[in-house]
Amino acid sequence: MNADVGDAARDAKYADTWFPDPAYGSGAYPLSAHLRWHGGVHLSYGAEPIRAIADGTVVFVRAATKKNTDPHDPLNYGGGHAWTDNGCVVIKHVAETGKDTKVIFWSVSMHLKEVKVHNGMQLSRKEILGAGGEISGVPAIHFEIFTDLTGINALIKRQDQPYKIFRAADNSGDADLWGDMHFVLPTGTTIVDRTPEQAYEAHNAWAQRKKKHEQAEHKRIQGVLAQAHRAHKHADPAATTAQPFGESEPSLTPSRIGNTDRTLNVRIAFVKGGYCASSFGDDGSVIDNVNSPDPHYEFTMSALSTQIAPNSESAAYELLRFGRVVGPDTLDPSDIGNYKYIAWDNGKNGYVNLNNVAIVKLSDADFPSFLGWQRVAHGAQGNNSTEDGRCDAKTILDLIRSGSTTDVTDDEARSRLSDPAIRTKLRRLVCEFPTEWESGPFDERYGFLLQDGTWGDSTARPAMTQEQYAQFKAHASALQWWDAAALGLPSTLWHFHPIEFITWMRKCGWVDKSTLARIYPSTAEDLRERYRTPLNQIMQKFVFTTPLRQAHFFGQGAVESGSLTAMQEASMLNGAKNPESEVPEAQRGHWYGREPGEFDSYFSTDKVNSLGFTFAHSYSWMLGNVGDVDAQKFRGRGFKQLTGRENYADYYVYRGWLKRSDFDANWWSDSAYKNHHPSQMTKRPAPIDDPDRIIANPYNCIDSGGFFVTYAKPVIKETIDHGSPRIPVTNAETEELRKYSLLVTQAINGRAALGHAERFDATLVALKVLN
Repeated sequence: MNADVGDAARDAKYADTWFPDPAYGSGAYPLSAHLRWHGGVHLSYGAEPIRAIADGTVVFVRAATKKNTDPHDPLNYGGGHAWTDNGCVVIKHVAETGKDTKVIFWSVSMHLKEVKVHNGMQLSRKEILGAGGEISGVPAIHFEIFTDLTGINALIKRQDQPYKIFRAADNSGDADLWGDMHFVLPTGTTIVDRTPEQAYEAHNAWAQRKKKHEQAEHKRIQGVLAQAHRAHKHADPAATTAQPFGESEPSLTPSRIGNTDRTLNVRIAFVKGGYCASSFGDDGSVIDNVNSPDPHYEFTMSALSTQIAPNSESAAYELLRFGRVVGPDTLDPSDIGNYKYIAWDNGKNGYVNLNNVAIVKLSDADFPSFLGWQRVAHGAQGNNSTEDGRCDAKTILDLIRSGSTTDVTDDEARSRLSDPAIRTKLRRLVCEFPTEWESGPFDERYGFLLQDGTWGDSTARPAMTQEQYAQFKAHASALQWWDAAALGLPSTLWHFHPIEFITWMRKCGWVDKSTLARIYPSTAEDLRERYRTPLNQIMQKFVFTTPLRQAHFFGQGAVESGSLTAMQEASMLNGAKNPESEVPEAQRGHWYGREPGEFDSYFSTDKVNSLGFTFAHSYSWMLGNVGDVDAQKFRGRGFKQLTGRENYADYYVYRGWLKRSDFDANWWSDSAYKNHHPSQMTKRPAPIDDPDRIIANPYNCIDSGGFFVTYAKPVIKETIDHGSPRIPVTNAETEELRKYSLLVTQAINGRAALGHAERFDATLVALKVLN
């Protein structure tokens, strides 16, 4: 599942525009005519072929019957013997939504006039399945998505609860974190006018203005006294009295402006640099939406984490990003504030500290109930079971009845289901009911059509004749496929509105095994799998959650890390890589160069290619390195090849492995450093004895890369976002992607843009896979 979090609103608008819900009785989800269960939606397809929505395996294929005009063919059914195509493809998909979560679901593309795949075929997302056909003479297909009980429990782990707490210490939900973040604020939650940082900055600005005023008054009074002295006069006492500073001293702490008077559900959606906070009632009603006052909030979170938690920047960044700490680092102190600007009532905005154990922390992985996601169980598991194929779910019938206690007719249902608000609510109901494609219990489910209109029908509907019923049954039999598919599943399944499911799951962004294999095809599978989980975790952490951002992350990493094969910089010897420099330091048990006889002059000399051009300078006495030993000690390591004692120091501080008080800032500005006399330096360099810690485990390898592009080079993500997320087709589009790839390369490696051609090629490959 691949996300474009920054364009979630665009995705929803696209889905509504191109895949509008059919009218009730014409292929809508989850009800068709006569309130019968309907597991999918009927979609118009235009001139496009029908494609796979995700990677998967074809588990059933039925070739399409050739269209004909034979009135006795069951596929020529309905008014004027309108043709219905019966080509069908069923695909089994295995999706990952987190480190330990796999979900199996099935997609059904029905009413194809041509099928181009075969049973057992492995498909990639967007591969062509065939050509769309007709439903009762109208160009359209039936499309549905379902899963079994195991699948629904893996995906919506809270089951029928509003939410499920997985970690009581911080009152947080599913450990699978993706999409938007959600917070449930209890009644009485305090709202303040500003953050502590803003209060401090406001007080500091006030103090600076007050100081300037006092200095100006002092200068003025001295001038008055000097002038009086020169004139041999006494100065006017009024003129030598300092004028008071006219501004009241602001508080050093935020001021309370109110408290929530109800349970408030808040969604924080990061959108291209800023965030949007949307507030909802428990019933899903929108209270209000506000944007972050700083439109570049995301790009400044690194600096903010340093400000609020100088001893635990990594954990603080996660707090600001997710509302909780999810990685291996500890927040110090644990009560650091995570203030977000929200609408706490209609037209009332303020800041709330989300780092409060009373506040529930969730994400899109929790399928929040206040956004309408609800499991609707079948029969004895929650509703009154009916013997036929009509809706028996109290949740749905109550929506349609709108408070009425009487049975609803088909006409009344049609009227109620034309209400956009009702249709929106139905899209997020995940309903359990028997598949309509099973032929065995046909009479049990549709026998009611042999009677005059009853519950769920327009009272004007007369009973079918036996002949009409037989024709309908023959038509249905020509379309049903469940028994032939033999999927090994119970026929009672959990169904999603398929477009809503796709739109929601696009926000997941978890790169699965097959996707990473297409991004880095030349890398050994065991090596890809070693780094795949931390790659996903770090991309979520640092908001590399759109296909475009991920493509650049992978594209740059392809060159920096040799597509995950080289997490430590190798030296060259006689025109080839020095094998000693490639021995994993974990295998050595120490950093390369620590022991006598391991000195490698490559890192402390200029690097010249086969044409005689210098492509890199010595690492000695640059990037905070103190001489030749440091040049080797702090060679490039990790996914983005973090290099130099200066960058290592910043990363170690960020992880809480080192404190800034342990060394002097800008030690490279020491005159003795500039003259290459380390013994005479008065400024203390950062003390790091274990530089190989950066590559001690896969998480550190990838996290150091995420840190570099977020903390050391915060301009990178903003640069990426200026580009187009479209897969380039024209030369102009290709050159635009190349331009931004070059800018990102230069931001990482300087103006030399080393290896840019390879970086661009790898970025393009990744974008084609991800988008």
